[in-house]
Parts: sequence; structure tokens; C-alpha cells
Amino acid sequence: MMTLRTLTAAAAGLMLAAGLTAAAHAAEGGEATTTPAATAGAVEIHQPWARASAGMARNGGAFLMLKNTGAEDRAVVAAASDVAKTVELHTHIKEGDVMKMREVEKIAVPANGTTLLQPGSYHVMLMGLHAPLEEGQVFDITLTLDNGETATVATHVKGVGAMSAGGGHGMGGMKH
Repeated sequence: MMTLRTLTAAAAGLMLAAGLTAAAHAAEGGEATTTPAATAGAVEIHQPWARASAGMARNGGAFLMLKNTGAEDRAVVAAASDVAKTVELHTHIKEGDVMKMREVEKIAVPANGTTLLQPGSYHVMLMGLHAPLEEGQVFDITLTLDNGETATVATHVKGVGAMSAGGGHGMGGMKH
């Protein structure tokens, strides 16, 4: 019989694999051709999405792509949303055989580069949801950059098992 630890490690591995596939796709320029959902100075925000809540889950995650069209490195240093009591920037780290989420001070967006916030990697953590996130719902997230610029982006809620902005498992919603 599989233990909870084994199942957690397996789920984290699947999320990491999907994230690596999406990162390779973006590195090839796969998502860079979309129109930004919002901008903060030279930083474009593309394809913001969140997963629907599973059952009575009190926490959720939001994901997006950040593209810096400028010549200076930038970083997201804060996120805010009315859908949750607390909103933090997070990443996944591996401790032994277990993947764990941890808060980070910032998420770097290199000059003329792209940073993906995706399952199994960087993400916006929504803690203490005021109500479950429901598929089809749209809510705002405001991102603050290290230079003080902000952008508010409409974030679309996809299905519980969504792995991309397209709502599918894996690469289904991405343009090739």
C-alpha cells in the first residue's frame, strides 16, 4: 500500500515534470507571442490562472508568465488579492524525498528574459481563501515589482487538475 509520503513525492514529481516541459516550451518562445494580460513598466504578465479549490481546501495557487522586455533586471516582491487572507510568493524545494513549498522574498525576472510561475515551481500562494475558487471564476491579483511599479491582472480559475493556463493536463492549452 502506498504511503502518504510516497503519494506526495509522486505528485510533486509529476508537477515538476510538467513544469520543466512548460519551461522548455517557453524558452523556445512558445508563449512569448501572446498579448500581455497586464504590464508593470517593462514587465509583461501573460496567461494568469489559478486552480479551482479541491473540496474544502483553504489554500490555492496562482500561476503566470512574466516577460521582462527591458534592459534592467526586475523582481516581483509582493502579491495581493481580495480572495484570500494572506497572499505570498512561494516556490517548491526538495528536502530529502519530499517536495515542500516555501515563501520567497522575491521572484527574479531577468532583463530581456522570462520567468514562469507554474505548478511545481514559483507561484502566488493564496492562503486562507475567503471562499473556494470555482472553475470559471475570475479574480484580481496585484503584483508589485522591486522598483515600486504595480500591475493588477484578472486571473482565470481553471479546473482542479489544471497544469497550464489552457486548463489541461500538461501542454494542452499552450500554443505551439
